[in-house]
Amino acid sequence: MSKEYKVEKRIKNKEDWAVFDKVFDKKITRTIENLISNKQMINFHYGAIQSGKEANIYSAKINSYTLNKSKFTVKEEHNNNEWVNCVIKIYKTSTMTFKNKSSYIVDEIRFKNYCTSNSRKVIKVWAEKEVRNLNRCIKNGIKAPKPFYLKDSLLIMEMIQNKDNSIANRLVDVIDNNWDDLYKKSLNILFDLYNKAKLVHADFSSYNLLVADDELYVIDLGQSIERTHLNSNSFLINDINNNNNYFKSKGVVVKDTNEIFEWITSLKIPHSLEGVKLNKDCFIPSCISEVNNPEDLELFVTNRPCLIDALKTVDEESSEEFRDDEDVMKGFDEVNKEENEINDALEQKRLRKERKKMVKEFNRQRRINRVEREKSMKKK
Repeated sequence: MSKEYKVEKRIKNKEDWAVFDKVFDKKITRTIENLISNKQMINFHYGAIQSGKEANIYSAKINSYTLNKSKFTVKEEHNNNEWVNCVIKIYKTSTMTFKNKSSYIVDEIRFKNYCTSNSRKVIKVWAEKEVRNLNRCIKNGIKAPKPFYLKDSLLIMEMIQNKDNSIANRLVDVIDNNWDDLYKKSLNILFDLYNKAKLVHADFSSYNLLVADDELYVIDLGQSIERTHLNSNSFLINDINNNNNYFKSKGVVVKDTNEIFEWITSLKIPHSLEGVKLNKDCFIPSCISEVNNPEDLELFVTNRPCLIDALKTVDEESSEEFRDDEDVMKGFDEVNKEENEINDALEQKRLRKERKKMVKEFNRQRRINRVEREKSMKKK
């Protein structure tokens, strides 16, 4: 006769949630101990070399065998007995002071479904987002640290070093340098992020740029968003202004914010904003469907002479005449034709997804019914 065991509820106390050095909880400590002792992947050096609002940075050494097997970055063969310098970024969970992190994930097409109520799960998505963005930068030739290993809120990355093996300084910590050259390189990073990696940094500042041998490296890409994000223009304008303000304080003759924005995005600033310095609250239409003022239509119809000629005959102060003008409406049809085709394709794609979901649900229910029938047959 088998013994009956009573299931007891595990008693939890403060030690299960205790955190020291703002990042080391029970789970992270266990992960690091496993990497050091069992897998012999890293040599960890306690003591943060940098602490920010979202994470702490620690120096370490990683086994080259791990680098050769890394699935996150481009393979670079190393000798298996070699130890390579790296940094470990451990994200803060319960102690994070950066409270509006969800606003950088919401509306991201890559992260549609995630738990917002659990801070640890949000941080896990945040860390994955940073790895994806870093890999996208490296793939497109943008200087950034390579990710090596990710588990929950722990990320191991390449250590950016100078030729003398010293750790690269943040731009804000650099005392003297060729500021004009660094300013040009910072603008090139903004341009490449937007046009090559299809990203907007959303926190581009002297704190998130490293200087190694007069080269700039971009870091802290966890909050970076797709350029198709609803607020991408606002974040980009904020990045440009922050960058200009810093280099202006160093005596650099900076370019106009509006000029930089048009150069990066290839968008034209509406006539209603001409002569106005852009800020993060300015609205810049990116397609003709977002245009509110008739005079701004010329920004999107430079290659359509028939519509431009029609617009020139319209009285800007008379909205009724604008609506009744057949030539203008004809031009509108030509401009919107491509957008309608795109919308139709997106709608068809959505319908296909819904049908596929229904088929999956039907097959799942059919499997459940089949299992129940088999169980009932066995009982008989």
